Amino acid sequence: MRAVDRISHFAAGDPDHDAPARALHNVANLTPLASPRPHKHAVNAYVAGGAGGRGGLARYTGGSLVPTDVAGGGGDVVSRTAVVTGGAGAIGGAIASALTATGHTVAILDREADFGVDLGDETAVRTTAARVLETHGRCDVLIHAAAAFDRASLADLDAATWRRVQAVNVESALWLCQAFAPGMADRGSGRIVFIVSDTVWEPPAPDLLAYVASKATLIGIARTLARALGREGITVNCVAPGLTPTPAAVADTPPEVFAEVRARQAIDRSLVPDDIAATVAFLVSEGAGAITGQTLCADGGLVLR
Repeated sequence: MRAVDRISHFAAGDPDHDAPARALHNVANLTPLASPRPHKHAVNAYVAGGAGGRGGLARYTGGSLVPTDVAGGGGDVVSRTAVVTGGAGAIGGAIASALTATGHTVAILDREADFGVDLGDETAVRTTAARVLETHGRCDVLIHAAAAFDRASLADLDAATWRRVQAVNVESALWLCQAFAPGMADRGSGRIVFIVSDTVWEPPAPDLLAYVASKATLIGIARTLARALGREGITVNCVAPGLTPTPAAVADTPPEVFAEVRARQAIDRSLVPDDIAATVAFLVSEGAGAITGQTLCADGGLVLR
């Protein structure tokens, strides 16, 4: 049994386991990498300033990235399908937009999206993953950007809050990996990226216990899956954003906190969702094919490690 099959088999059916343009410029001048194994399908990938110095969509045939016409030149091309959880939010939305701009067909999983789902409900997550495959036939890229942010201190934390945060932030990522990794393995190529947080290294408040713990868990899962799935041509990485003034963050964070965090960053400017989207766009590109099991901090240099 392949490693990916063992991962998919785990817990399946077990009743006990209930701003695109700027983002693209930020990953400019990627160079093509040869694939270590043949692929059964050509896919679209973005190569900014790539082969021949011509940016745009490229046709990946298993050995190289060959520039082709976006409008259909160069033969039949199968577009890569990307699944983005939390795509209705600011950061998830920026990621979805960046991937759309690079030629991906994007399926958004969120409460209010084409694939509406409660990510805290295992059955709903598995059913929605099946709907994605029925609709699009494949998933080549999985981005888990959704997150529950329930606050509670150690003294106030109850089981329901803890379980809800872990279900949305951690468990849904596992169920989606189980659903989509086998198809990636069959095609010999895949990208999985978890959006975590730089609070793993510098927890800002004691009432973020469940949230910070969930993000640290995702990093451990990503490193483990990187080992398990690497032979199948699948990379698994994390991106750790810093404090970004999204509508949700602004509503939950005093203005002075943003100023304090910015003052501690190595780069003196506020972060924007496109900063995270650009990092994700790089990690899912062919140019990042040798990177797996890593966590990239897109936080303006707040955490230096």
